Amino acid sequence: MNTHTKIINVFAALALGTLCAFSHATSAQDWQGEWGQWSSPDNGVNLYGGSISIFACSQETSTCRMRLNAESAKTRCEYYFSGDSHHDIEMTWSTDDSATTQLTDAKGQTKQCRVDLKLENIAGKRQIHAESRGPQCDYFCTDGAVIPQTYVFHRAQPYLWHSTPICFADDRDSRQAWCDDANIQALEQRLYDLGSKYDALKHDDALYQKQFVVREAALKTCNGAKDTSDCLLHAYTSDVSDFEHAVAMAQTERDKAEKLLAQKGDATQASKLITQIDGVYKKQFANGNVDGEHYTSEDILEIVRVAEDAVYFRASLAFFNGHSCGQHGIARFSQAGVFVFNDTQKFANDAVCRLQFEVSDKAITIKDPDGLCRNYCGARGSFNGETFLRSARRTIRYMTILKNSEQYKEALGTLDNP
Repeated sequence: MNTHTKIINVFAALALGTLCAFSHATSAQDWQGEWGQWSSPDNGVNLYGGSISIFACSQETSTCRMRLNAESAKTRCEYYFSGDSHHDIEMTWSTDDSATTQLTDAKGQTKQCRVDLKLENIAGKRQIHAESRGPQCDYFCTDGAVIPQTYVFHRAQPYLWHSTPICFADDRDSRQAWCDDANIQALEQRLYDLGSKYDALKHDDALYQKQFVVREAALKTCNGAKDTSDCLLHAYTSDVSDFEHAVAMAQTERDKAEKLLAQKGDATQASKLITQIDGVYKKQFANGNVDGEHYTSEDILEIVRVAEDAVYFRASLAFFNGHSCGQHGIARFSQAGVFVFNDTQKFANDAVCRLQFEVSDKAITIKDPDGLCRNYCGARGSFNGETFLRSARRTIRYMTILKNSEQYKEALGTLDNP
């Protein structure tokens, strides 16, 4: 065999090897795993990169579940809406090493966007080439961003949900154990749930923020431990116990506060206070919209005595870009020292809008600590914290018109409600 023939044979072998990398009928194992790269320029504060997570593959149906997200300092893409949840999408693969997925929005409506994937083997390195196609793909990205095109194979075992970027970027043994242990992730979720519940009870995110502190403390302590997972489980179990105690204390405090809000306050004190505050309050302010228009808006609060310890109120608030809040009803004086309005309409989980009107020497402040009254507001609106100076109080000179309004008549119909 001459040199020329040998060279031809070598190139033929190389070409055959490259072509054979995925020459067999594509299988689930070829796709499943983590693909991409993430890094952190500031020790985990920000994570930049991109990845495709492929899991739950079925050889029978040639489908997998997939998540694709990417982020830079300026843009972000998330391709994993599915119905009314924010989880993953179905990917269908074929025997020519390609796959595609049709995307939907958060409500399950099909968008004119799909992601096409192609398995490749470049110089012995497995990777996926991805492209988004369609006029509505920018729905899934900010600032007109497009997804990275190449995702290098990272590992065959998919990471657990929500942990993908940091698991790519943080190679500590403790972090990798955290990434792969479902029991640790369950305890992590428990800390998140407890922190969120504490925030809902006290309107204070201190415990929610603490979860990040205790997590890093556990990762630091357990990194290099003989049994990293066991060390993390022990640390997390202790943290969960502390969080549960804090939530129990917050619940007790909330129950006491709820009891005071539900019980009628001193009628004599209420009557004296109503005498001092009934009337109309108005405040004007500069406003505008996204089109650059500038105009003057006005917030209005009307208060009318309807009983010794109760008032009729109507609040009309304006916000940027034409958004507003509006509510009316009966607010009764409570043992908590504030006037309380309980809406008759129930929302999910029997939740109701409940406004509190706190009267100080200088102002009347509307409070909606649970945020449930935002159901009566536009996207930019909120009742909570809105304040009217008592010095702005004026006599209502249109009382006959007010009392003939449908809002007033409707409210009086609820006067005897507890």
